Amino acid sequence: MTRIERATGMKQKSRALVALLSLGCLASIAGAQNEPPAAAPDEPAVAERKGPVLEVGWGDWNLRGSDTFFRRYGGPARGFFIKDFSHLLTNDAASYRASWDVRGLPQDDHWMNGTVVLNYGRTVLQGWSTKSEFTDSSPFTMPVSEQKAVEVLAKQRLTHDAAVTLRYSMEQKDRYLEAPRPERHQRTRYLDLNAQGAVAGGQGGVGYTDFRYWDRTDKRPDTQVQRWTAHYDRNLTPTIDAGGSYAHSRITQTGSPNSTVESYALGAGWQMSDRTDLSFAFKHDKIEVPVVRNSYVRERITAGGRLVHRLGAWTANVGYTHREAERVRADRSFVDVPIWDKTDVRLTGKLGEGLRMTIRGTYEHLRGRPVMVMADTRSTYWDDNRTFQAKVDKTADRFGAYGSVTYRAQRNTLRDVNIKTTAFNLGGTFDASSSLSFFGEVSSEKTDATGEGVQNRNFDAFFPSSRVVALGASYGFKPEFSLTATYTQIGTDNVNPMFERGGNYKGRFLTLGLVHRTKQGNEFGVLFAPWHYEDKTDASVNYAASVIALTGKVKF
Repeated sequence: MTRIERATGMKQKSRALVALLSLGCLASIAGAQNEPPAAAPDEPAVAERKGPVLEVGWGDWNLRGSDTFFRRYGGPARGFFIKDFSHLLTNDAASYRASWDVRGLPQDDHWMNGTVVLNYGRTVLQGWSTKSEFTDSSPFTMPVSEQKAVEVLAKQRLTHDAAVTLRYSMEQKDRYLEAPRPERHQRTRYLDLNAQGAVAGGQGGVGYTDFRYWDRTDKRPDTQVQRWTAHYDRNLTPTIDAGGSYAHSRITQTGSPNSTVESYALGAGWQMSDRTDLSFAFKHDKIEVPVVRNSYVRERITAGGRLVHRLGAWTANVGYTHREAERVRADRSFVDVPIWDKTDVRLTGKLGEGLRMTIRGTYEHLRGRPVMVMADTRSTYWDDNRTFQAKVDKTADRFGAYGSVTYRAQRNTLRDVNIKTTAFNLGGTFDASSSLSFFGEVSSEKTDATGEGVQNRNFDAFFPSSRVVALGASYGFKPEFSLTATYTQIGTDNVNPMFERGGNYKGRFLTLGLVHRTKQGNEFGVLFAPWHYEDKTDASVNYAASVIALTGKVKF
């Protein structure tokens, strides 16, 4: 059965620590009041100390060419780095567990996690810290952008079927973009508190969410979103369950009137037989957003059902969704009511031993096209959306193979625009022996488009065809040595009438690694990765790198 509009998690640092300590006090009180399980051992629990694992390394890029394009999605470690530093402490009775995992140095890209579990799992305290550095896709020298986040979570089980959860996080984004685009300095705080448990023979819960957004450049208004939620689900009979939820959101922006969003939803599920399930869902949203200057949706209704039937080794899944919206035109002269009807079908089953097939398709049609209040009043909405996908995978003792074909078509009748995309994917693995294995994958995507685009050009000129080839092998020689090799080639073909960077490119990435393992479980490795990127339109963003890295792993 559907569980609708549950509370979700959020983010920050200082207040979270206070809340975490408060919940920790609650945890100690609850722990004192709750006896350990009856199966607790007679002997005193002895702590099981699994020694720390430390893996460090040193790397260099040996980069020639564009530093900004090389680092646009981040980059491999350079200089001294911590690949992994982890430790686990627990005991035989599992009454508590503590662990940490550190990957990266605090001043560099990193992911850090700490977890404490107390009172036989009744109390959980967790914390995360992440940081990533990257650059804008520009041929010019750019400052390094970064994204940092700190998050904490505390969960206390009050009874067997009731718990309280607090999540708090703070995210900071500082991004430097190529002119004329402005810099972005944003802060996001997310707080979420919810409680749930058994209520009147079912399961219910309430939640509160507070989202805060600050723009340090004053280009966008500071925003606060407060959200209150409640939900309840219950089994009405052994084969029928039902539930509902309610949510109210208040949006506050500097210098603007407040906005509200109110939602309620209902759902039900019926197990008609051992092979057949039927479910229904309904949702209604009422939206009051006076701050908008153009058209906006005032009300939205979504309703649908789903039938799942199992017959032998095959399962059929059929769904229908109806959506409609009250859309106020930009000049406030009329309210349009566009309606979307969507049908989706999925069929999954076995064709033979180790051979499985999945076929799925969707069709969505728009009725009641809205009118655009602009020079060209023809609707910019898609009239039809169609998708089809077929997947086959085969597993055997020494090999595995898979393949898929995906087709998608979108059509706007009034503007005579049609976009059709076809994608293929084929891959597999093969174990030649106990010490030698291979893998490979080939993917391609091609788009055909008709319609009028920028500068009266056909849309087809703006849609590239892409391809990806990935090959790899691993070989273990002697008990303590292993060698790995991977090769990836990516590229696009595109008319690129606007001569945009990234419209026509080719990349080749080879990575070789050698690892030596000692009898004590320690490891020492070396990595060499010659990477090449070539843009056929703008050579100033080309780069070639010879990445090297030395790593060592020690178990204490």
